[in-house]
Parts: sequence; C-alpha cells; structure tokens
Amino acid sequence: MASWNQLPTEILQVIFKHLEEKKSIPSVPRRHLYIASKDLAQCQLTCKNWTRLAQSNLYTSLELANLLQLRSFVDTLITQNQLLGLSIENISFIFRRDESYDIDIFDLISKIVCFCPDLKGLYTNFATCIGLWNCIQTQKSKGFFPNLEFMTRPQHAYHQIPEYNIAAYSIKETLRELTIYCSQLELIEPGEKKLEHFINLNTLYFILHQTSNVYTIHQQIQRCSSVKWVDIAYKTFAQGENQIIPTLDESSHIHDICPNVRKFCIRGIVFDKQLPEYMMKIFPNLDTVDLNFKLLRNPDSPLLDKLSTNDALRFLSFLLKMKSVNVSYIPIEDVDDVMIHLQGIHNNSSSIHQHLDITYTYDRRIKGPTYLKLSTTEINLNLQVIHNSKRQIIFPQMGLIMGTYSRLIQLKSIRMNMGMQPEMMKAGAYISNNEANLYHIFHRYPHLESLHILNTPLDTFGTTTTAATRLKLQKRFALRNLTLERSLIGPDLLESLSFHTYRIATLTIRDSMLFFMDDDEDFPYTVCIHMPDTEFNRIDFYESRRRRCDQFQVGLNLKKIRDDSTTSCWFLGNDGKFETCTEEVYNELQRTHSLISFVIQCADISAIHLYLNKNQLILEF
Repeated sequence: MASWNQLPTEILQVIFKHLEEKKSIPSVPRRHLYIASKDLAQCQLTCKNWTRLAQSNLYTSLELANLLQLRSFVDTLITQNQLLGLSIENISFIFRRDESYDIDIFDLISKIVCFCPDLKGLYTNFATCIGLWNCIQTQKSKGFFPNLEFMTRPQHAYHQIPEYNIAAYSIKETLRELTIYCSQLELIEPGEKKLEHFINLNTLYFILHQTSNVYTIHQQIQRCSSVKWVDIAYKTFAQGENQIIPTLDESSHIHDICPNVRKFCIRGIVFDKQLPEYMMKIFPNLDTVDLNFKLLRNPDSPLLDKLSTNDALRFLSFLLKMKSVNVSYIPIEDVDDVMIHLQGIHNNSSSIHQHLDITYTYDRRIKGPTYLKLSTTEINLNLQVIHNSKRQIIFPQMGLIMGTYSRLIQLKSIRMNMGMQPEMMKAGAYISNNEANLYHIFHRYPHLESLHILNTPLDTFGTTTTAATRLKLQKRFALRNLTLERSLIGPDLLESLSFHTYRIATLTIRDSMLFFMDDDEDFPYTVCIHMPDTEFNRIDFYESRRRRCDQFQVGLNLKKIRDDSTTSCWFLGNDGKFETCTEEVYNELQRTHSLISFVIQCADISAIHLYLNKNQLILEF
C-alpha cells in the first residue's frame, strides 16, 4: 500500500485545492480569489515530496493585509527564496482604511514584480490607485508584467480615469478586462481606434451616465472581436424618475451585430421596451443574461414602459434558450395571455431544466403594470409574476407546462404557488374555467417525481371522475413527493389524483382547507383522503391553523382496498401513537362530537404521520 508521501501529483493537487478559501475582491465586483488556508501551509511541512507542490499552491494567490506584511514578503523574495515568485499569479492588497499609502508601497510593489514573471492579477482596495497604475506603466516599459491580465479599476473616483486608461493601454496585449467611462473617451474615439489593439480582451465594462446612449455600445464592441462579456452600469442619477431614456437609432444597429458576445449584463437602468429588440438583433448568440432594472412604483411616470403580448413572447423565448438568465423586471400588458402562450422554443442546448418553479405574488404597492421575474440555470427555471390585482386564478393551463418546450422534457419537479390568501379562496374569488389538466402534465413529463402546489384553489385539477374516463386511461404514473400546501382542496381532487397515480411515496397535506372540513374550531372535523387506487409509503398531514384541535381525541379509520375487497381498521390516538379500537367505540365518539376523524382509503400504506398543532401522532405498519 502506497504511503502518503508517494501519492501522485494529480491527487495531491485535488487535495490542496480543497484547502483554499474563496474570497471576494472589494474593488472588483463578481470576481474572487482562492487564498491558501492555514491547513495548506501545514501541508508543506509534512514531507519533502509535499513541500514543493504545497508551496506552489500556497503562493499562487496572496492577500496582504498591511504594510508590514508587504515589507516582510518583499524581504523573503529578495533574501531567502526568490523561486517563490515563480508560483505567484495573483496579489491582492487589502489594507485597512487608516493605512497610509505612501510612496514606499509602490516602491515595494515594483520590487515584487521583478520576481513574479507569471503575475496575472493585481488588486487593491486603495482609495486612490494612481500610484499603482503609474507603477504598472513604468514597470511595463522596463519589460515586466509580461502576463498581467487583471488590475484594479476606478470605482467612484472618476477623476483617476486618465491614469487608468494609460495603464490599461500599456498592457493592451494581455489585459482581459477593461472599463470604459463615458466621461473619458480616449479609448473609444473613432479617430483613435485604440480598442482594436486590445487583442486579448474578454470583458468590457461600461460605466455610463444618464445622457449616455446604451444603444451605441455595439459600435465599440465590434472593434474587439475577442470580447465575450459586456457589463453596463448606470451610475450618476439619484432617482430613476429623472433618468433620460436613451433612444434607439434604427439606422445604426440594423446591420451591426456582435456574434462573439456570450454574456450581457446591465444594472441601474429603467426598463425600456426597445432594449429587448436591441439585444435580440445585436447579440444573437448570448448564453448568459443578467438584467437588473430599477423598479418604478409611480404609475404616472413617463418612463413606465410595458411589452405587448407578442413582444413579450419573443423576448421570453429568446431568454429561455440560454444557459443562465436573471431578469428582475419584464412589464407586460396582458400577463394571462403571455403565460398561456409562453412555450419557449426548441433548441439544441445541452442543458435541460429539471426543476420548474412558477410563483404569483400579490404586491399592493405596485401601481404600474404587472411584471415578470425570470431566473434560469442549466437545471432550474424560476418564473415569478408580480401583480396588484385581486383577481386570481386556479392552477392554470400555462404554456410552459402544457406546451412542448424542449428543455423541460426531463422535468423532475414542479412547484406552483398561485399566491391566493385563504379568505379569498373561501370567498370563491377565483376563476375555474382554465384549469390545468393533471393527466396531460403526467403524460408530457414521464420523469416527474415531485409536485408541490401552494396557495392554490384546486377543484378536480382538470380531470373528471367518470368511469368512462377511467377506462380510457392507458397509463398511470408514480410520484416520489406530492405536497398540497395552504391550498383549497376540492371534494373530488384526491380521487381524481388516485385515478392517475398508482403510487405516491410521500403525500403531504399542510395547512390546507378541504371543502368537507368544518371551519368551527369548537367543533371536531373529519378529514377524508379518498385515494383507493394509490399506494403510499407515508401520508403526512399538518394542521397548525386550528389552535384548539388538541382538546379533542383523534381517530383514524383506515381502509385498504385491493381487488374490490376492503379491509377496515379503527384507531384512537394516545400519547403520540395510535392504538386499535372497535368500530362501535369509534362511532360512539363520533356521535358525541368528541373525535377528530381521519378517514383514509388507499391501496396500501406503510406509515401515517399527523401533526395537529402541538399534537403529533404516528402510525407505522
């Protein structure tokens, strides 16, 4: 058996990677460094075979917290171990705010670069970075920084932009990220065409003011064919109400596209209905989109915009073909029409959604149009409808669920939250003529394992209970989990579910209202779970809304139905468990109104768990 000091280098590399800590870079949003932990420092002392490899990982990325650490590190490089510099790829100077930034700091940084030929990233949290940029420019002219790809960018001190531009241009052959500020256009003036010299550029950040025109950025991007990521931020306006909406120049964008761009981000801008059209035409090959719009709550604002049904469907279909999407605000004229007809598109994407989450959220603060939030990853699709209308609908025939969207063919779980409050469901304030069809859902998604429905009035789930319909069923399905939470369960729903499911591993009914349950807390109620064609591992029933349910005894009438024969058992709850009783005793307690009764009909079951306020009862077979 091989000893620890004989492990292959590849295995040690994997081990050492797990001993690194992920840390954000204050001056560079959405970028992280992996800094060696104290455990990795101990690994270099284990044996000679580990020393060299552990040190190379230990010093790949450094974080220096003060001037003393910086001086000590420079002294180590110069007097003790110059070879350490060959392993260093990233250095981050995260000093305290009260640390003085004298000229000595940049002299020390200049000495470091002499020993670090493979340095790729140089980051600081300094209030002013002019000294650092001057250092980069000076050392680059001496032949150092041959591989520098990332450096700190100005965050709020825009007067430093000229020095940043000069430093960036000095490392134009290797720089991977560049920020363009609309107040300083030295790098993007048509006469200069300096952007064409950034041959290795991957990401372009645009910091724009309210008078800037977002619809001209493609003219700059086209000069850098290597750019894959575009990030736009609006910085200067205080209130979205005062923002000037940019105008789309049709003549400038129709023939100009940027097929090389894969990621597109925008922050701080009020939604403009011209933006989706611009994105679809200029950036046809996007696979990642992050749009964080400013939300306006004033319905009289001239900046409020919304998409027609056709435009919304085109934009959503464009987004749904991507691997990763996060859009905070898509205002729509007719959300019901969009939700019914939204089916995505067929595409050859390797990512397949496995989890679908659709949520309706009522927000009385919203004075403008109803809007959508969309978030997707390679396996998750989350769609949220935010509205201020008290008009509600039941689990509807949504296009994404009832349609043929190719990336949902392997769907494993559906979570639906229609957002209805109990009092609204009791009052019947919902529309029931557009209910989704359960059988079609099961038939369309044969891999479905979990169905979770919240805050939704459920009638028969679009199915019928006639014998003729039952005979027509060619296939029945199995679920791992079915949860009905804070919903209104119709008298025929559970039996309809049983027609379509031969097995449900766990059925959970949590704080839901059943049409046949009495609302009077001073009167015991009866819960009927009539699912004679379905087998269960367990049924969990939660009732926390009724505060006085613990004053009654709990009874259970279990009926197992097999081959047209029924086996009945009666139980009474006592000290957290059920004990058998006779039918006569059970009926007498019901007659005297002192029994909360559960009647469960099923093909087979292994366990029943009841959680009635603070009273927990378990029956296992």
